[in-house]
Amino acid sequence: GGVLAGMSREMSYQFTKGLFKSFAALDDKPADIKDSVMSPAGTTAEGYKILEENRVRSAFINAIKGAYEKSQKI
Repeated sequence: GGVLAGMSREMSYQFTKGLFKSFAALDDKPADIKDSVMSPAGTTAEGYKILEENRVRSAFINAIKGAYEKSQKI
């Protein structure tokens, strides 16, 4: 997504790496984190809306469930 928006691959990688590193340090619930960074009608809200429209939440849940089920077989 970052590269598509005009970022270099390295910048996109560093941005994503920093984002996930900062999330790992948080003890807050995901909904609280979302609410603390999302302004009404802002850019994050728009991105979140598109993720929801594309059922990203279901995709993550199914991916985690599938990985867990696979781990039980090996």
